[in-house]
Amino acid sequence: MSITARVSAFLTAAALAVTATFAVPAGAQTLPDAPVQAEAGIQQAPAPVEAEPQQDVPAFTAEGVEGRLLAATGQNLTGMGHYADPVAWEIAAQWAGEAMTGQVEFLGGVGRGNTHLDTGDGNIYRLTVEEAEARIGWLDQPVTESANGTGFGVASARVDDTVYLVEYFLY
Repeated sequence: MSITARVSAFLTAAALAVTATFAVPAGAQTLPDAPVQAEAGIQQAPAPVEAEPQQDVPAFTAEGVEGRLLAATGQNLTGMGHYADPVAWEIAAQWAGEAMTGQVEFLGGVGRGNTHLDTGDGNIYRLTVEEAEARIGWLDQPVTESANGTGFGVASARVDDTVYLVEYFLY
C-alpha cells in the first residue's frame, strides 16, 4: 500500500532567541526552501528574526489544507498570548510522525503522542479534509489574549485523506 504523507511544522520567529535543529520523521517531506542535511535526515530551522511580541505570525508557505491549518493554528495560539518554542515545535513534529505511522490511539478523533509527556501536554487531532477546512474557518476568529501564555509547538501531517494536527504546550 502506497502512503503519501506530508509533515509540515510551524515555527514562528517571535520570541525565539536560538536556532533549533530537529529530526524529520522518515518518509516525511520537509518544509519548502529550508536547508536540509540529507545525509543525516536533519532539517535546520531558519534563523530567528527579531519581532515585536504583538506582531502577526509570518505567512507559512506549506501547500494544501494541512499547511493552511497549521498557519491558522499558529496564528490563533500566538494571538492568545502563547509563543513558539523550538523544543515544543520539535516534540510536535515527533508526535505528527507518530500519528502518521499509526502509533497513536485516538478516542473521538483526539489522541496524544507517546513521548515527552513529562515536559508538556497537548493533543493530536485526526480530521478529514472537510473537518480540517471547517477548523480553519473556526480558527479564523478574533481571540482573547491571556497573560498566561506558554511555549507551544504545532505540526501537521497528512496521510491520504486524513489530516493530523498537533498542538503541544510546554509545562
